[in-house]
Amino acid sequence: MEILIPLSFMLLFLLLVPSCICSSPLQDPELVVEDVQKSINASRRNLAFLSCGTGNPIDDCWRCDPNWEKNRKNLAECSIGFGKHAIGGRDGKIYVVTDPGDHPVNPKPGTLRYGVIQEEPLWIIFKRDMVIQLKQELMMNSFKTIDGRGASVHIAGGPCITIQYVSNIIIHGINIHDCRQGGNAYVRDSPTHYGWRTLSDGDGISIFGGSHVWVDHCSLSNCRDGLIDAIHGSTAITISNNYLTHHNKVMLLGHSDTFTRDKNMQVTIAFNHFGEGLVQRMPRCRYGYFHVVNNDYTQWEMYAIGGSAAPTINSQGNRFFAPNDHTFKEVTKRENAAQSKWKNWNWRSTGDLMLNGAFFTASGAGSSSSYARASSLAAKPSSVELRTVQILTLLMFLPNIMAFSFTFTFHLLLLVPSVVYVSTSHVQDPELVVQEVEKYVTTIHTFMSFYCRSINGSRRNLGYLSCGTGNPIDDCWRCDPNWERNRKRLASCGIGFGKNAIGGRDGKVYVVSDPSDNPMNPKPGTLRHGVIQEEPLWIIFKRDMVIKLHMDLLVNSYKTIDGRGATIHIAGGPCIKVHNKRNIIIHGIHIHDCKRGGSGYVTDFPNHRSWSARSDGDGITISGASHVWVDHCSLSNCFDGLIDVVHGSTAITISNNYMTHHNKVMLLGHSDSYKDDKNMQVTIAFNHFGEGLGGRMPRCRFGYFHVVNNDYTHWQHYAIGGSSSPTIFSQGNRFLAPNDEDHKEVTKHFKSSEREWKKWNWRSEGDLMLNGAFFTPSGAGATARYDRASSMAARPPLLVPSLTAGAGALRCKNGHLCGH
Repeated sequence: MEILIPLSFMLLFLLLVPSCICSSPLQDPELVVEDVQKSINASRRNLAFLSCGTGNPIDDCWRCDPNWEKNRKNLAECSIGFGKHAIGGRDGKIYVVTDPGDHPVNPKPGTLRYGVIQEEPLWIIFKRDMVIQLKQELMMNSFKTIDGRGASVHIAGGPCITIQYVSNIIIHGINIHDCRQGGNAYVRDSPTHYGWRTLSDGDGISIFGGSHVWVDHCSLSNCRDGLIDAIHGSTAITISNNYLTHHNKVMLLGHSDTFTRDKNMQVTIAFNHFGEGLVQRMPRCRYGYFHVVNNDYTQWEMYAIGGSAAPTINSQGNRFFAPNDHTFKEVTKRENAAQSKWKNWNWRSTGDLMLNGAFFTASGAGSSSSYARASSLAAKPSSVELRTVQILTLLMFLPNIMAFSFTFTFHLLLLVPSVVYVSTSHVQDPELVVQEVEKYVTTIHTFMSFYCRSINGSRRNLGYLSCGTGNPIDDCWRCDPNWERNRKRLASCGIGFGKNAIGGRDGKVYVVSDPSDNPMNPKPGTLRHGVIQEEPLWIIFKRDMVIKLHMDLLVNSYKTIDGRGATIHIAGGPCIKVHNKRNIIIHGIHIHDCKRGGSGYVTDFPNHRSWSARSDGDGITISGASHVWVDHCSLSNCFDGLIDVVHGSTAITISNNYMTHHNKVMLLGHSDSYKDDKNMQVTIAFNHFGEGLGGRMPRCRFGYFHVVNNDYTHWQHYAIGGSSSPTIFSQGNRFLAPNDEDHKEVTKHFKSSEREWKKWNWRSEGDLMLNGAFFTPSGAGATARYDRASSMAARPPLLVPSLTAGAGALRCKNGHLCGH
């Protein structure tokens, strides 16, 4: 034994020689390579000093800690690949499941369902071993971790887990098997809401429109449909260290061959064991980018990796052991396409180990950017997996080695150091976002220069075009007399943090011909019928109309509401709500006199109704949403806020709006205790804050807010306020203070002493102060925090009246330039 221990570690060390396979990320290859080297080197160093080191950077990140139970949340820092930034319930309390029972509508405290539906972040653990037989799908809310460590937890014998239009989920250490269909029943998905669920598929884990999801160290088998399915625009996902057995269609990544929004899907599949009794789909991919790295394929009956609709698949460092049947030796399978088509799909095998006659049919480009985008981490040589099984099996029995359950024991055998990938995130660092969107911009300074060039271009247009305003949004589309035929050009005109909101750009045009409203059974031709559809739609109006809604208008993802060409009022009832959706554009609508919606059923999908609790009465509520752009709307006189952005919403631009006659104008951030809003990023640009306004233009919490080139001609109390240490960058605005000497100050700091708020980063740069207006700055000077809040370059404040002259809903007539 004395000889075995050093020999074993020497062999491990020799196996961990540097791999020359490295990845190139979607955003910045140099940054990802740096993370790659850190991750690999850290795992290697651990092998030299830690008896539990495996070389698997996920496991080596936390499993060597004998106090893992006290330090459970360290797991959230250990992910790799496209789902690296899934933080789950890291920032919340510990919730302990004590009761294996289940009630789909009225879950009891102590049950798993009660925990996962809460609005707050939670790290969910289990008091003891238990088998949970769910009666309906477990509808998860955002920012949750289900952590099975320390108990043997089975979710089995009923419907299983659904992650639908939520983000930041970690599922770890759970046995999920024998999952059945659920549905045709009411199911609660938040403390204040339950809705009718149609028949589900019977997946082990269904990810539907979800993002930042990490499934790690789970054992899955024998479900009705898929073990893990990710569809309907889901992205930023890592599936790692799982043991999958006894199933036919193992893993579907991509909804259908016609659902093109899955082209942005990015999934890392790493360190999994595809074991006995598996047939196919390990995975089966559509459209997106898939990095399949250092997995062990010991069984398949038909094929291992398949796909259709031109996905990019980068297979690296896997071990493929083919079945004995000579008909099914091929690792790959192309579906629904002739060879003349699939030969152009980018499928590549690098460093894979082919055993028992296995072979991979490659296609497409060689070393292309598509592969680079699909490479979420660096692979270890595939032979390491096989050669270390015997060594690590011996080491498992040595003294002072931690004992693990079977779920973890197998994965100790996978010796595969890897690399972290910085994935596309709703929470954007402007420097990185600009690198992606504007390829030639490489730093925040050139980012600012880019916008300067954009605005300077608009200035030059003033010399030649009678419609030129110098406002880069308007000059992008308003000078086109054929704007009606080219409506969708608007989707390319956004600026700031919400720049990438595409709305219904990729869908059909839907014409609203009927101003009536039925919340439960909306008629074709009504606005509600359009906004609830699953498909992308660009919604326009046949004629002038006043729409009085009976309940909140629940807008589905990928919708544009475009009021140009008609005078459209949404008024006199509940108004617009964007809840847990993304890619919304609202343009050219009069929104006023909004009331609270009552409690009742509302149709929010074509085949789904949900119970809606009493609403706040905002003009536009943006809750848990991302990539939203509100432009050229006129808003006034609502029950609560004109525009409220809460519950982790981010990537938002509010521009060219005209706001009047209201008290609490704009709330950005749910509460002082809701820390998930620290990732909120909002651009407020070219708006006119007019007569009869009280305060909150805006009132901010936690996040990053760029307030640029707005015209503040009236306020009664203050213009810009906040609490909970937001970063506020005010640039190039015009502030005309009221005559009341007590309210000349632009800013107001809430709920903190001066000793606290003087550390908050609030800065005024190039603002024009009139009639005694003054801004109280605080915090650092020119810091990175300010740069992150700079979503575009400011115009000189003297130009603000002309920049905002067209604020509000425009009068647009076909064949003519759009004017006010």
